[in-house]
Amino acid sequence: MSAHLILQLFISALFSAALTDFFFIYFSSVVLSTGVFCGVSVLCASSRATWAFARDRALPFHHTLSRIATCFSSPVPLNAILLTTVVQLLLGLIYLGSSTAFNAFVGVAVVCLGASNAMPVVISLCNGRKDIKGARFSLGKWGFVLNSVAVIWVLFATVLFSMPAVVPVTKTSMSASYSLLFPCVRFDPERYSDYASVVFVGFGVISGVWYVISTFYESFLG
Repeated sequence: MSAHLILQLFISALFSAALTDFFFIYFSSVVLSTGVFCGVSVLCASSRATWAFARDRALPFHHTLSRIATCFSSPVPLNAILLTTVVQLLLGLIYLGSSTAFNAFVGVAVVCLGASNAMPVVISLCNGRKDIKGARFSLGKWGFVLNSVAVIWVLFATVLFSMPAVVPVTKTSMSASYSLLFPCVRFDPERYSDYASVVFVGFGVISGVWYVISTFYESFLG
């Protein structure tokens, strides 16, 4: 929804130009403040995760990204923060070029998070949950059922977030083929298409290639 439509909604509801200006500025300030605080929290969390992966040699250039700057009042992972900031700026530039591509990156974050959480659960299930026997929170006799439900839910969420937000999709907003993620499913690109599946597969391929390359040089310490 554009700013002009929101302003028109205020005018139609309040019947006063002065009240419209006040509430529009007020709510705009609230939204802007919320965005700033969310941006700070996202930067802190993502830079911390970047530094932790670099510390465990799970990222390219981990020697640089894992350095801690001691020139501040408290130690700060400056290189990880700078990298995270650059990535966030690049995502903002993507939105200026294509909102569809930006929404795909935002949507695929949920898919990637779910997949990363589901992979160790799947490995544990395939192993008969032997690795967690004797653990403090092993879930007992319900462990197999609860783990299976969690994996099924992640699969459902992956399909859900890979679907387009608007149906039907026009040629001007056409995205990449959904069949890249599910090649066995018949797909009509004129009606259903979304970038999220392509971004998800792309991140998976990049991660897999880097994992194979890293095994020839240094082992992952995490």
